[in-house]
Amino acid sequence: MQNELEHIELIGKFLERSLSEKEKEDFKGLLYGPLLIPDQLIYRRNEDTNEEYYVKYSKETIRQIAYNYMKQSKQNNATVEHQEVVEGVSLVEAWLIEGEHDKSMNFNFSLPEGTWFGTLKVENEEVKQKVLNKEVLGFSIEGNFIAEKEMYLSEQQPTLIEELEAILKGE
Repeated sequence: MQNELEHIELIGKFLERSLSEKEKEDFKGLLYGPLLIPDQLIYRRNEDTNEEYYVKYSKETIRQIAYNYMKQSKQNNATVEHQEVVEGVSLVEAWLIEGEHDKSMNFNFSLPEGTWFGTLKVENEEVKQKVLNKEVLGFSIEGNFIAEKEMYLSEQQPTLIEELEAILKGE
């Protein structure tokens, strides 16, 4: 453990253990973790039809999503539970994991190549408190650039994943 808590490890959640009062005082609002992991099933529910399904993305699709996210300057778009828009939360660092000795290992992650990994900076004191109180346990990316196609993906239509990849590649 560092003298000052510069980050909180994410393994599906921000906090896997309770923090001491000293650690809470020293927390600088940096959160590290995977944004998208290749071939990981992600649960979705269509709010209009209540249809439940899973989507997954290949390494190449994740690369395109990451590039488009940055090109569209979405780094400051943050919500809590995909509902409450919040200010003062920004994606300040992001990279695609490549090679055996990736920087994500410095934060005790062991993730597959092609994972989009990032650092969020939380400057909003209310959100910081929610993180420290375990009211907010994780983060995900937000963007309409993938939402339109996700609504149609399901296990019954696996070819649509390939269609999404082709669209993102500009084919």
